[in-house]
Amino acid sequence: MFYNDPDDVTALKETFKQIAHTTDGDQTSNPYQIYGSTHSIISNGNAVGSFNMDSSVGKDSVFSFSWSNGGTAPTFTVTSPSGTPYCTNTGSSCYNPSVVSVDSSLGTAAFRFSTTEVGQWVYNIQTTSTQLVSVMITSMASSVGTPPIVAEAGLSATDVSTGGQAIVVYAKVTQGHQAITGAVVDAKIASTGGTVTTLRLVDTGS
Repeated sequence: MFYNDPDDVTALKETFKQIAHTTDGDQTSNPYQIYGSTHSIISNGNAVGSFNMDSSVGKDSVFSFSWSNGGTAPTFTVTSPSGTPYCTNTGSSCYNPSVVSVDSSLGTAAFRFSTTEVGQWVYNIQTTSTQLVSVMITSMASSVGTPPIVAEAGLSATDVSTGGQAIVVYAKVTQGHQAITGAVVDAKIASTGGTVTTLRLVDTGS
């Protein structure tokens, strides 16, 4: 694991999550990261993002948000594929206390669902002050008999400090013990300076 950007806490959270991941072979008992991102938002600005839930996951899902600066907490809204909104605004009809929890002292907000609708979810973040907001979406296998689709990524070498060598970026996409062919996989590669490059990986069938 390598964490190189102090302004992007999402990568650090991903590292701790993978360290805590159990390796007993039971893929239905682990939470899996579905999505992660960080947004730098200006005062009175907003950021919008989306992620997909497939049918192999959706149990005990947590949509978590955290912000780095003090002041008024941002307002978070997540909208289900069928168009149902959930939000942190306590004065709004989309606020559901059984789903939403906010801890302003820790700078965190979370939406928790025992079962999650399949399809594309959309989130919206609105701020009243300049904020760095990280988003982390996790979920578990939808059922014991349905292992989740899992993507594992890696590099052909971990020491890139010397330069002058080609590094292979690879990913393995599986469901249980079966390979998923034809998957579209984009790798995001962050340099030590924080520059992020997106690389579309090629399915070689190996």
